[in-house]
Amino acid sequence: MKKRIVSILLVSSSLAFGQTTQPSTTASKSTSNTSYYLGAGRNNSFRVLQENDEPYGRPLGNRENETKLKIWSYEIGMRSQLNNYLQLDGGVAIERFGEQYSATGPTELGDSTFSYTSKYAFISLPIQLYGTLGDDFKLYGGGGISPGIVSAFNQEITRLDSLGSTKTTTSNKPEKLNSFILSARLSAGLQWKWNKNLGIYMNYTYLFGLTSTYNKQNPYEHYARYGCLRFGITFEM
Repeated sequence: MKKRIVSILLVSSSLAFGQTTQPSTTASKSTSNTSYYLGAGRNNSFRVLQENDEPYGRPLGNRENETKLKIWSYEIGMRSQLNNYLQLDGGVAIERFGEQYSATGPTELGDSTFSYTSKYAFISLPIQLYGTLGDDFKLYGGGGISPGIVSAFNQEITRLDSLGSTKTTTSNKPEKLNSFILSARLSAGLQWKWNKNLGIYMNYTYLFGLTSTYNKQNPYEHYARYGCLRFGITFEM
């Protein structure tokens, strides 16, 4: 009789152990979810500009009157769900930002109209940590850092003289830029998975430069700022 009772207890305990361990296996599967994304957004970009230290610095002059520039940026990457509430995001992005200036009337150069647009491009490797809520429809928010290397610089200058003649010149001098910059990011958005493999996402990202876009010999220190509404597709393999 005792042997039968012991056997029943052993079988019952083994069944109970199997039942308690099975959900943990399921949970581990749900927290190892990884998705890939491809997206783009139009930056509303600007900068913080200040005079460099001596002996290179000089007054801001007309650059103090520069205005914001809207320009497209692009990104590709992956998001890995660490657990039910944390997600790690890493990828590659083409970060583009800039500023513009326009003056009407006689200028120092005798032009009736003088304007220019400056555009900067960096290839960056953003890494962010998000807090998440939801599954197929997911809200997320967080931040991280974005180290980048210089890719391109373009400045287009347009002059219109009093006779109505227009002259446009283009300058490409990336050597005036830092070869490496570091920025911080804050992001918040949503992701909707509409079937097993595909989904869409939309987020708002604010980026602010921690290091100057310009090199140490430049007359100014230039720190990028932009807000960007990004959107794209997600997929799982």
